[in-house]
Amino acid sequence: MRKIVTIVLFGMVVSFGNTFAQLPSNVKCWQAPNILADSAKNLADNTVVYDPSYRQIPYPNGDVPPKIGVCTDVVVRAFRKAFNWDLQKSIYEFRKAKKQPTNTNIDHRRVRNLMAYFDEVKQLRNDKEGKYRKGNIVVWNLGNGQLHIGILVEDDVIIHNICCGQEVEPMYMQDKVIRNYTWRCPELEGLSPKEFYDKYKAGKL
Repeated sequence: MRKIVTIVLFGMVVSFGNTFAQLPSNVKCWQAPNILADSAKNLADNTVVYDPSYRQIPYPNGDVPPKIGVCTDVVVRAFRKAFNWDLQKSIYEFRKAKKQPTNTNIDHRRVRNLMAYFDEVKQLRNDKEGKYRKGNIVVWNLGNGQLHIGILVEDDVIIHNICCGQEVEPMYMQDKVIRNYTWRCPELEGLSPKEFYDKYKAGKL
């Protein structure tokens, strides 16, 4: 346990952002990176066919068939599996609140919309130090208006679907990264790893 706790502690950021957050009440902020990363890793499947075609899907909790998808579908599926956090519904409500056009079939499947939403989730922030830690969410600009997104399943190891299924591989294209979302955790503010572990053992976190 000490090893896991220390790794997660070093991945935390300790300030608040804005108002859009949906971590379940039973999930601590310092648990979120490991839970998301492990859920995402379990989605690894190189038989998933890259298919960006428009499809009508149910709402809420809608998804395209599990054997097809794009990069955003990996993130949507991981959030549902990890936290029961329905990004389809979140993006719809987010865009509606901003009086933007909405389409529950496709809005959550666009990287630009996920990025705009994550920018305002209070429990995430963009880590500009370029440390690619387990549980982070990374967005790339590939050029020509093409964005890409994935999740770190270990430090410097991602799961994504860029062409060839939901694949796990070493982090790459760091020079094209435009967002590196890490998890905020105010409970850890000012704590050393030992102080955090002591509080954790004592049941104070």
